[in-house]
Amino acid sequence: MKGQDFGGKIILMSSVAWLSGGMSTRLPYATTKGAVTTMARGLAKAYGPYGITVNTVAPGLIDTAMMRKGLSDSARSQMEEATPLKRFGTPEEVASVIVFLASDGASFISGATINVSGGFTLY
Repeated sequence: MKGQDFGGKIILMSSVAWLSGGMSTRLPYATTKGAVTTMARGLAKAYGPYGITVNTVAPGLIDTAMMRKGLSDSARSQMEEATPLKRFGTPEEVASVIVFLASDGASFISGATINVSGGFTLY
């Protein structure tokens, strides 16, 4: 991308765990997500002069098969209650943010982390 005239887009995946520290049993996971987020900010500075934007998408509670398998109904209800929008997000909602960041509409967004969490990180 650096040698091209048209710039480019780099979109990294993180998690809202980088903000909260995650669950105490999953500290390594949260730590790596914080590293990804920090790396994106550094890359945005390094590659911005080449017209390359670098951003991070940090999903929160997303309704996936993996999430459904790992949660009891009561744990899921508690997590939904802890989210201002009172529900889990969908993979499609995360994908729509990624599509936007890859579009020309996001040409002046770089170094940002977009939390797709229904407000989960507000508390």
